[in-house]
Amino acid sequence: MDGIYTSSAHIAVAPGITIREIMESRGMTGKELAFRCGVTEKHISHLLTGKAELTPGMAHKIAISLDTEDEPLLKLEASYRLNLIKVQEDDDFELDAEIAKRMPYVEMAKRGWIKKVVKIRDKINELRNFFQLTKLSLISNPDFTSYAFRQLAQKIEADDYSMLCWLQRVRRKSEKICTDAVNLSGLPGAIPAIKDGLTAEVPNFKLLQDLLCKFGIALVFVKYLPKSRLCGASFLNNGRIVIGISGFGNELNRFWYDLFHEIGHVVSGHVLARRGKSENDQEHEADNFAFDNLLGNSDFASFVKIHDFSRRSITDLAKRKKVLPGMIVWKLQVTKHIPFSSFNDLKTPFDLGKFPECV
Repeated sequence: MDGIYTSSAHIAVAPGITIREIMESRGMTGKELAFRCGVTEKHISHLLTGKAELTPGMAHKIAISLDTEDEPLLKLEASYRLNLIKVQEDDDFELDAEIAKRMPYVEMAKRGWIKKVVKIRDKINELRNFFQLTKLSLISNPDFTSYAFRQLAQKIEADDYSMLCWLQRVRRKSEKICTDAVNLSGLPGAIPAIKDGLTAEVPNFKLLQDLLCKFGIALVFVKYLPKSRLCGASFLNNGRIVIGISGFGNELNRFWYDLFHEIGHVVSGHVLARRGKSENDQEHEADNFAFDNLLGNSDFASFVKIHDFSRRSITDLAKRKKVLPGMIVWKLQVTKHIPFSSFNDLKTPFDLGKFPECV
């Protein structure tokens, strides 16, 4: 019925229900009441259904027109508005409860992103605070996803909730990093300094962050979240560029490739330009940037032509290019020049989760 709104736990009854009953007892139509109050018939209709607020002034006019008191009507209005909020909160809770069930809550709590709680309402509140949203259903809104995360599908599927959680963790950690204003003109010239750590067994996280901060880039390391399907990401947040690296694959060669892949997106203008090349073209361009800076596309092509994929040949090329042998192995594997089972012992294991600053 118009003017009555219910949820699983609350009911909100508009004062218009009472006003309509008084009108019927007086044999008065909405048109006549509108005339007596000096307002439109449409406004009276909205008042009766609770779509328009019953103000003190309007309550006084109706009370005079219906020969009744305005104070009880105002009390009904106050009760209606309060219960309407509760009805909406109940509806939001039911929808958010379904979303919360699909979130990787246990893993997030284990990592300390949110508190470990048992009750579903407490979980919802923790997740709302984590996403900085008044209700979880807003995460499927294009205004949220397009603002925070580049090229994220509007329809949220099961695994995409893990993706959103990882990206939000990256975004929140980035806000604690101070950077200069975005100025990418000198970024290509900083690539050699970034590459200086390619042969180290453990990347110098602080040095990498400091190098990129000068160009308005907040570099964040957050261990891969299962089912998120993200190795890395680059996006704009509050006028700054954010790069997130997950360490997917637990291999040091993948760490460096993912970092240079995301830097490639930044250098190529994919982050600042919201429109332009297709996603496939952007990924291809970022791939080329990463491999060209890590191995040299022409040098690798010459190496492949010789067709000597022995252990010694691979390690010799790694020394010349000043990279880890695992980088050469992985490139040969993904380009199908050697099987994925070959020379994996040359890859350096690397677990981003072992470093507290990367959780």
